[in-house]
Amino acid sequence: MTRKVDVDPRSPYDNVERLATVEMRAHNMLQGYIPRLYAIVRGENPITYDISREFLGMRNARVAIVTGIVVEKLLPKGEVDGPVGAAVLGRALSRLGHDVDILVEKEMDDVVASLIETLGFEGSIVHTTDRSPEDLARWADDYDVAVTIEKLGRNREGVRHSVMGSPLAKSGDYYIDDFIEAMNEKGKLTVGIGDGGNEIGFGKIYDHVRGMVAFGADCGCPCGGGTATTTATGYLFPAAISNYGAYALTTALALGASDGDLLVDGETVRELVEACVSRGCLDGGTVKPDFIGDDGVPIDAVMRYVDQLGSIFAQWMSTFDRDF
Repeated sequence: MTRKVDVDPRSPYDNVERLATVEMRAHNMLQGYIPRLYAIVRGENPITYDISREFLGMRNARVAIVTGIVVEKLLPKGEVDGPVGAAVLGRALSRLGHDVDILVEKEMDDVVASLIETLGFEGSIVHTTDRSPEDLARWADDYDVAVTIEKLGRNREGVRHSVMGSPLAKSGDYYIDDFIEAMNEKGKLTVGIGDGGNEIGFGKIYDHVRGMVAFGADCGCPCGGGTATTTATGYLFPAAISNYGAYALTTALALGASDGDLLVDGETVRELVEACVSRGCLDGGTVKPDFIGDDGVPIDAVMRYVDQLGSIFAQWMSTFDRDF
């Protein structure tokens, strides 16, 4: 006799998010807070379940994926965390019929162009450098969705910081927060993916970030406002590494669409990271030009993470006849 088993369709999304919130940085890097922040944000449904259902319910949406951080001398071509995830998510959304722009500072143009070329999808690059608040407010009329991935946001004093509390100059795309705020005001879908509490989106749980994250309430710089950003998004997905969150959301889209072609594998992610590093984009955890990985996690571990997401998808799509 074959027995039918009823399984909650949200289960694989839960598993994806458990994996995305497992911290694996070196012991001397900030950690310990992501699972707690995730638990605060998580509602009745897995976060990626709700976000993916929103995307899958849209047709031909114009999507802005905002990423990248350029710091003169330290990260002149940005960091690996953010752009790679933006490209992987952008590819999936493009395959679902959406019109995708990746928004970055002009210094990262060739980095993102190489990612789009490697993945082979229809995606455009829009420069965020030297835009005015008025420019960005108008952009909110042009897009249906904005997703930020590892994009630093301003604190209550209007200053952006590194996760360790270092203030960053008011240059480049300092006003990008105004774009997200304008999108929120218009009631459009906004998604923030981050791993440090200083990225756009974490304003949704501002007080919790200040209370849980080192330097969140006291950055140690003259502004005294802490690293916690005040810029919120409609959905916030705290992940162990921001790119991991983007890969997780991509997996959720694949689950919802029953389409494994939306996924990439670990070897593809290796190619993407190597393409970034070859163009001067650095790992943000080590800031070493010869380190191939993400936020201090070696590439072999990153590849295993990505392939494990693929396994969750594949297993959920599999069926077995069981009579015992």
